[in-house]
Amino acid sequence: RQSLIDLRKSGAQDLILDLRNNGGGFVHTAIDLAGQFFKEKRLLMYTEGANELRQDFYSEKAGDFGDGRVIVLINESTASASEILSGALQDLDRATIVGRRSYGKGLVQEQFDFSDGSAINLTVARYYTPLGRCIQRKYTRANFDAAKYMTGFDLWTMDTEFSQKEMFTTSKGKLVFGGGGILPDVTIPIDTNETSAKYREIFHSNAIEEFVYDRFTKHLPAYSIENFISGYHLPTTEFDLFISYLNSQKRISVTAKEAKNLHDLIQSDIEALVGRYYFGREAYYKIKNRRDKFIEIGLKTLGYQMPKV
Repeated sequence: RQSLIDLRKSGAQDLILDLRNNGGGFVHTAIDLAGQFFKEKRLLMYTEGANELRQDFYSEKAGDFGDGRVIVLINESTASASEILSGALQDLDRATIVGRRSYGKGLVQEQFDFSDGSAINLTVARYYTPLGRCIQRKYTRANFDAAKYMTGFDLWTMDTEFSQKEMFTTSKGKLVFGGGGILPDVTIPIDTNETSAKYREIFHSNAIEEFVYDRFTKHLPAYSIENFISGYHLPTTEFDLFISYLNSQKRISVTAKEAKNLHDLIQSDIEALVGRYYFGREAYYKIKNRRDKFIEIGLKTLGYQMPKV
């Protein structure tokens, strides 16, 4: 909440809320945050089960960001409380959702204790958006296996078509879709470079962190934070050194074609990590955002242009 207040004081009119890879947290925190985007009391979510009465959750008072346009970024790792937040803002025409269908985690569980000290968690209800969309994805063996392989735009399109069996209309006439998870208003296909086996191998080897630490943390930066964020670019020689480092120190073989395909992605990772070591988290995210397709589409949806790198 304080961040929203600070943004308002700084003159912010529009907002991009990034919920990608956010696995959720406390439900009441999501409700409190969602309430910050409305001027009046609104139904934000409800729970209901076969043997559990419906329980409604409302915003309590006028929020600190009750007007101004909002974009919410989500992906397949956006789950639980994050889906409650994005679903409420979408159903109530308060935000445009950009990205990919969220995870679909919306079960309410209750723990029952036994006399021997053991316990069992039972699902007693599900989370629903204001329009009645069930957040929990329907899993059968077939579609669970299919979900694991949804790494391309065509498969996500098929997923969209499947969800059209459950359609809802907002008060402003926008169609939103059920079927589990939150389906975005603007879909962004998966970056196949980012999901490639080679990039995952590099990422999980900690090679980028180790390379940046060895190469960049022994000297003070020659930039101010503002100049670094706006003007620093990894020299080609450093990228070539990193590829050599992978081959010699990590025994990760990278072909010329793979290096070309992964260049922009790895360059962005290294630049952002250098920024974090020098200037902290703020610099890290601002540098990552320079090449972020989600941010670019979010800005375009709001009518802004992505700053040139």
